[in-house]
This record gives sequence, structure tokens and C-alpha cells, in this order.
Amino acid sequence: MSKWLLALFEKMGLKKTEIFIISTNDINGVTFSHRKILLPGTDEKILEQAHLIRTLGLDVLIYSDIGMDSRTRIFSQMRLAPIQVCHWGHPVTSGSSAIDYYVSSAAMEPEYPQDGYSEKLISLPSIGIYIKGEWYSHHLLQNKVQRPHGFIVMNALNKMSIEYIESLREIVKHSNKAFRISILKTGQSDIDRFYIGRLKKVVNQSVLSVRDRLSGEAYLDFVGDHSVNADMFFWSGGNTTLDCIFLGVPTLTLPGKTMRSRHTCAINTVCGLEVLNAQDQRDYESKAISLLNNDKDVRDVRAQMQETRLKLIEREDVLEAYQAFVLGLI
Repeated sequence: MSKWLLALFEKMGLKKTEIFIISTNDINGVTFSHRKILLPGTDEKILEQAHLIRTLGLDVLIYSDIGMDSRTRIFSQMRLAPIQVCHWGHPVTSGSSAIDYYVSSAAMEPEYPQDGYSEKLISLPSIGIYIKGEWYSHHLLQNKVQRPHGFIVMNALNKMSIEYIESLREIVKHSNKAFRISILKTGQSDIDRFYIGRLKKVVNQSVLSVRDRLSGEAYLDFVGDHSVNADMFFWSGGNTTLDCIFLGVPTLTLPGKTMRSRHTCAINTVCGLEVLNAQDQRDYESKAISLLNNDKDVRDVRAQMQETRLKLIEREDVLEAYQAFVLGLI
């Protein structure tokens, strides 16, 4: 989210506004001309860090997320600026009266979206982010003409659910072609071990392929070797779905009643790929089985995806809407 947010500010070019970038690490893929403040990588001396931010005399403090780093939750409660804004980097409301606005996406929000937020909801067009085409140039080069029959599970395993495991079991049971299900681990946590153990109990182990998390070209090549990305229920993929769509791998999803379960649905919808958005759990299983059993279905979706995924790139409507919102704050 930080990369997408910085791209918006660079594109807006607010020359009369002093902008500070406050970060705990380097942000790859974005160059920016604003003053950067790099906080220590740990939460030691957190009051000193908060004091440093407060002395900047900010009028508006914009968080790319609240919760992914524990410090952001603490800082947000201290109200280090008169106006505080949160983006959907962590896709749930802060639940705090100290945060004034939550920036989301019109395409991701369910019916009556404001009901899910303590903040005032700002819904940007499309998926609400500004994506530079150059970020996915390597992905496009990795697009493969032929793929083996296989599902890849891209989401972090802490997003897995018993319902999702049950659906994988039904998909394996009713597919008439041999295929594999690849799981990318996020680490050696108890959560990873628990869900992998559950999978092994209900899904034939000869079908499962559990891999350590990859990076760089190895990651792109491995993901691109699969025919379908099987999005998890209740907590959808964001970055992972974008990786897949630019690698030419369709993502099947089951959108729920919350924004956090609708990221992939929104991406598919913007790209005209509603056929990949299931209506319920049984429909998810049916669509998955059809994609695995019918090469033509996958080819047709991929052909459409290669044309329409460019609708995600460098959206001027997102830029204009966000600029209007920011200018209204300052």
C-alpha cells in the first residue's frame, strides 16, 4: 500500500505542500522527492518516535495502514496530527474516534459500506490505488502459453478457513484430470503447521505441494506455472491477486459481506472477469472444477484478461478523486 500511496502523491505534485514520508523500511519501486524520515526497525523508545512525528507540526497524517506494524496503532491513538487518515493496507476499520477518514475502493465495498467503519468512508474509483505499469513489466514477460493443470494458494495461511479446506476437498474429489495444489508457506508458524496439517487430513497428499515462500524471478516463475489461483474465503488477496493477473493466472474468488473479502472480486470486476467471482461456496467449487477440467475455459479467461488487465494501470480517475480529497483536507 505504501508504494501505491506514494505513487499518487508523486503524480499529484503538490508543490505548495510540504510532504514528509515516515517509514520503518525502504520502499522499493518508487522514487520520491519529499523529505523521508526513517524510523528505527523496532518499537523501542516509541514515545521518542511519536515525539519526533509530533514536532513536524503536521496538518494531516495519512497512514497506509493501521495494524500491520504495532506502532501505527499506538501512534494513531495519540493523534499526532489534527486530521488522521487510514488507507486499506490493513483492510478493516481502525474502530477509533482518533481516525477521521478511511480511504477504500468503490469496487470493493459491499452494500451499505459506511456501516462497517467508525471513520468517514472515502470510496475511490476502480480499486482505489494508482498502479504504475513498470512495476509489473517482469510479470508480463513471465506470461506462459501453456501451463500444467494446477491450483496455487497464494494467500497467507492465517487467512485459511475450514470452509475453504472443505471446498478444496470437493474440488479434488470431482476433478477428472490430474493436477496439483501448491501451497506457499509464509514461515514456520504454528498457524502454518495447523492448516497444512488439516489439509493433509482431507486432501490426498499426492496432490499437495507445500513450498517455502519464494522471491524475485523464482517466485514469478513458480506462480506462472499454475492454471488458477484459488483465493481464500473471508479474507481475499490483494497484492497476490495483482501478481497473478499480470502473470496471466486467473484468480477464482468468493466475495463476502466485508471489504476485506472483496479485493479479488473488485479486481476481476474492473477487468470484466466477473465469471471468476463465485456466488456461494458450491458455485466456487463448480467454477474451480470447470476450470480444471476444461482447458478452453482457462484459455478464454486468459485471453480476455490479457486485454482487460490494463484497465488497472495508471487510472486517472483514481488520481483525480484522491487529489480532490487531499486538497479538501489542506
